[in-house]
Order: sequence, then structure tokens, then C-alpha cells
Amino acid sequence: MSHFVVRCSLLVITLMAGTALTQGAPAPKKPKALPHEGKAVNGLRLEVAAKFVPEEEGWGAPKLETSFTFHNETDQEIVLDGYSIAFRLILSRLSPPDTVETTSAQTKPWCPPAPKQSHLIRVPARQKHVITKRQWYDTLEIPFGKSQEGKVSDADTVQLFKIKQTGKLALAFLYRSDGAYSDSVELAKLLKPGEKFWTGRVYSNPVIINVLKLRQR
Repeated sequence: MSHFVVRCSLLVITLMAGTALTQGAPAPKKPKALPHEGKAVNGLRLEVAAKFVPEEEGWGAPKLETSFTFHNETDQEIVLDGYSIAFRLILSRLSPPDTVETTSAQTKPWCPPAPKQSHLIRVPARQKHVITKRQWYDTLEIPFGKSQEGKVSDADTVQLFKIKQTGKLALAFLYRSDGAYSDSVELAKLLKPGEKFWTGRVYSNPVIINVLKLRQR
């Protein structure tokens, strides 16, 4: 199991509207979206918001909370794969690039437990579903992929981003139905008769975080 998956298993986040904020800091300006960001794909739109959690004793830095809101813009229920969510819902870009150190690492096999009904994310027609995560913000990564000009292409490695300095950073995310571990026969068995998974790649709106402190290790 990659260190990405381990961290993702610990992520717990609350929904926040608007752009990312640091405690007591003014709201950053809304970042400019790339042409493919923030748009609905096959009836699904991904909205992202983020904020810093106030630092607790022993942390060494605040943690970043990110909320992911899936908007179903169709008149039919949409079913998403939430079983391998660590590989489906991922970072798509971090900019400006000169503020981070980018490296790659080999992936490790993922050995998950059997899927459950709760791993099927059902977004009712014209409604929404929220997933929340929490993580250290100074190291972000793309599992089984690589970001180029804000779009993710599949890869056999993990792309790592280490934040080198304080300041404002723009983040955007991707939900992909394909990629690593997307062919789970056991998960498909849990679908209702006639049900199908949503397919496609939908990119979120970008958000800005204002990094005031790097994590002390």
C-alpha cells in the first residue's frame, strides 16, 4: 500500500464554501480556472473548497481540510466508485510550479478488504454528495498519474509535490472513473440490476490556499 493510501485512510474533512482561508487572514482572490476546470462532464460537476484547521499541540503546522461536492446535473441517479477513492479523487494541479519540488516514486500494491454497499456513492438526480478529507498540506501527490498543464495522464508512478515556501498556491482536483484499480468485479456485483457506474474525468474548480507556515518535521 502506498503512503498516499495510508494517509488517505486518515483523512476526515468538513464542508466549507468559498476559497481556502487561513485563520484570521483575508480571503484570497478567486483563482483563474483552466478551460477544462469546473465544468460538468456527463452530467457530473465537481466543486472544491478548502480551509486550514487551527494548529493543535504537536502538529508542527496546520492541516488542510478539503471538501469535494459532487453535483448531479441530470434527472437520473449517478453512481460513483467510492471503493478505491484514493485513486479516483486526486490532485490535478498545484501552481505556481516554482513553489514546489516535484518528484516521483514507485507505487506499491494495494490490498484492500472486500467492497461493501457503502462504497457505492449514489448522487440522487439534481442533488449533491459531499466527501471531506484532511491532510498535511506541505506534501501532496498524484497516485498512478502525472499532471501536465493541469490535466492528469495515467502513469505507473506517484507524482509527489513538496511545498518549498510560504505564499499563495492554487489547487485543483480530479475525479476519474478509470485508472488504477478501476476494474473491480466484486464492486460491480453490488450494483442494482440495470445500474451502471458514471464514467469520465471531471475536474474541479481551482481554489487558493495561503501557506503561512511550513510543517516542522
